[in-house]
Amino acid sequence: MGGYGNGQVPLGQLVYIGPEHYLLPGVNAHWQGLVGEARASYGVTLRITGGWNGYRPLAAQEQYLRDNYTAHVLPVAGYEYYWGGRWWKRRPGKPKAAKPGTSPHGAYGAVDVANWRDLARTEREAWAIFAALCAKWRFATQRVPGELWHIEFTGDPWAIPSWAGSGSNTFEPNPEPEPQSEEDDDMPKNSLATYRNDTTSPKPTYTALVYNAGSGFNVEFTNGANDTPFTDGYLANLRASHDTGPAFATSKGAADVIKAACAKVLAGG
Repeated sequence: MGGYGNGQVPLGQLVYIGPEHYLLPGVNAHWQGLVGEARASYGVTLRITGGWNGYRPLAAQEQYLRDNYTAHVLPVAGYEYYWGGRWWKRRPGKPKAAKPGTSPHGAYGAVDVANWRDLARTEREAWAIFAALCAKWRFATQRVPGELWHIEFTGDPWAIPSWAGSGSNTFEPNPEPEPQSEEDDDMPKNSLATYRNDTTSPKPTYTALVYNAGSGFNVEFTNGANDTPFTDGYLANLRASHDTGPAFATSKGAADVIKAACAKVLAGG
């Protein structure tokens, strides 16, 4: 965090996106790339959810806690944690809040995306597209159970990549990244998804799908061990040999949507 604690980076060192929306420079560069590609490919301009749902200062984290939780002097049934000399329990129907000073929004480049569902007609298709775009632009999905809108940047949140140029300090999306050499792994060419194939026999197997939504390239690798997930070492080898971003888990249905989209690209559609 550049020497700063969680939620304690001066706003003047961040990139201003809009009211209560700030991002660290490296996060912003990749966010603008993600926004630009979603707009160009699907006609959707992805938006950060209203409120402090990009970078979240410590004061906003504390207020978020007070808005959604009740404080108790003594432990009560259902409390989630102890902070500030009080035991905190979530109010009925309110969203979960991280303990102030531990939020990924204050440290790791987390962003809540308001309208990812607009990327396709069905939620399943929209999620497959969204997860693929996020993986390409180095944002991890499903870090918080049940929060499909929550993504977290996996690179250096401060470092502006060479392909971004000075445009990363503005709200306008960066131009399409220039092709990278094989030695430049700052922008992975492909994505890597894994899913459980429940239709195989005698037992389900796991499949790894390497694909590039832009070129249509896609290839699958099936784990020979029945119903056994891929090892971290095997996935690391796939990433290295096919220049992919971090692996992300998906469903067979979503993988089928990705493969169909790739086939359409290859067919010239």
